[in-house]
Amino acid sequence: MNFSEYVFHRLADLGVKHVFVLPGGGCMHLVDALGREARIAEISLLHEQSVGVAADAYAQITNNLGVALVTTGPGSTNAVTAVAAAWLDSTPCMFISGQVKTVDLVGERGLRQFGFQEIDITSIVSPITKYTQTPTTVEEAVAAFENAIVISKSGRPGPVWLDVPLDIQATKVPVNYLQHDAIWSAPLEVSNQMKKKNIASADLLAVKLSKAKRPLFLIGNGVRIAQVADETVSLARKFGIPVMTTWKSLDLISDEDPLYAGRPGGVGSMFANRAIQQSDVVICIGARLDLGQVGYRHDTFAKSAETFVVDIDPAELAKLQISNLVTIESDAGAFVRLLGEKLNAVETPDWKSWMKQIDQWKYEFPLYDSSEDEWDDGLSLYSLVEAVSLLMRPSDVLAPGSSGACSEISMQAFRVKTGQRVMNSEGLGSMGFGVPGAIGACLASGGRRTICLEGDGGFAMNIQDLASVARLSLPITFIVLDNGGYGSIQATQDRYFEGRRVASDRNSGISLPNYRELEPVFGISVDFVENLAEFQTAFGATLLQDQPSIILAKVSPMHQTRFRVQTKFDDSGKPMTSELDELWFPEK
Repeated sequence: MNFSEYVFHRLADLGVKHVFVLPGGGCMHLVDALGREARIAEISLLHEQSVGVAADAYAQITNNLGVALVTTGPGSTNAVTAVAAAWLDSTPCMFISGQVKTVDLVGERGLRQFGFQEIDITSIVSPITKYTQTPTTVEEAVAAFENAIVISKSGRPGPVWLDVPLDIQATKVPVNYLQHDAIWSAPLEVSNQMKKKNIASADLLAVKLSKAKRPLFLIGNGVRIAQVADETVSLARKFGIPVMTTWKSLDLISDEDPLYAGRPGGVGSMFANRAIQQSDVVICIGARLDLGQVGYRHDTFAKSAETFVVDIDPAELAKLQISNLVTIESDAGAFVRLLGEKLNAVETPDWKSWMKQIDQWKYEFPLYDSSEDEWDDGLSLYSLVEAVSLLMRPSDVLAPGSSGACSEISMQAFRVKTGQRVMNSEGLGSMGFGVPGAIGACLASGGRRTICLEGDGGFAMNIQDLASVARLSLPITFIVLDNGGYGSIQATQDRYFEGRRVASDRNSGISLPNYRELEPVFGISVDFVENLAEFQTAFGATLLQDQPSIILAKVSPMHQTRFRVQTKFDDSGKPMTSELDELWFPEK
């Protein structure tokens, strides 16, 4: 077989069932081989950013490799935003691009370009990939491909990029290169010194928990990547330790679970932030504690606690400036199992009164207030997300956009049911991820009903792939938040710039499509709703269908995200950030 056939034969052997593609002359042999691999469905989308985003979402849902195939030049550069998102969120994706023939490569010529549409994509994506290569022989290509497979999921996962010259795509692979074991990742090598250090840390943590009065687990997406999500929650449940999640991991425990303690952060819930600030032992596993998670201040995060942070990446540990900190460089799975052994050897207190206190804070500081159900200028976003939470079924998937209120309020206020999956790309937080992200999530989940909340600004960015949704008859409900522009930018301009609007609404320089006219264009039904009752009726109806649909929901442009840290400016204009439990919320 030629190299292109080899690539997709190997990916099929490894269980990849869908590959997202936008064909071009520079990848024509790869495209042909993909079409002839019966075990893989090629999913053709209409922009390379969509191709990459869908592959990212696919990997997030399956916890396996997402694959994107693009052509050379602009086909490659169009996908860079998706690569960046996968890099920041540690998502295992493989990007395969076509390239000009090896004889047409710039090489050492000192030129900017020699071959048609040639661009040195490996240099461009090198800082945001774990591995990238442009092989110049078929033997190099096989080795690079096999390396990429292993590296994508080894250690801290992330995207890899293989750039394949046109002649290499069509070159026959030597027979002795065709035999490979179907493995995904290399075993993580841990030194004896590191093992001893981690055992000592687990011993110390077990002792601290045996004396703790207010412990908490904070679990991130790293436990899912390490395939110990259920094991981690079971460990917390066995010993009665309250569980918090990050936005990337919010579907790992139901909001109705007796141990659920919320999602703390700069945009969080008051009860969760109070709990983490008053805890005395915090066990953080698989969460990198980015600035949003700690309220933009590491120095005051979990200020009353001894904080144990487990991360596979030493650089993520080194950045932390948390007081009373114990850092543990370890794979999440290895440490969870080790901690379980250590906790079995000590006697731990009963922490029911601590969980009762957290439940009391939940009651005192609810995110949803039914008095806001009816606004004169549109729905309250909190009422809308509450309705989505109530009506979505345990088998459904939530795949919101990644920027602005559609992401912020979904991740803050959505109430998860057991069995639901949630996908997001919060690290990069790019607009335009809603449509292709929902496509990837829906296919990865086996065609489960998928709900996408997207802002009217973000929806416009990859609106072309509604045609792909219609062609594939995917059961996706798009809830488009109609607030007349970029709501989060409007809020910023109102709060900090005396209401001076610039390029943020229809009166200040942006033009959005008339979404009510999409039905005849794409063949997808469109409902326009202006109040909560209309939304509940329209949304409930879509959940009973196997077809795509769009709900254009009029939401108030006066929306304010409650329970968020505030940035204030002193007399010199220097920004000052409040502490995590000093969240702003509007007075009633």
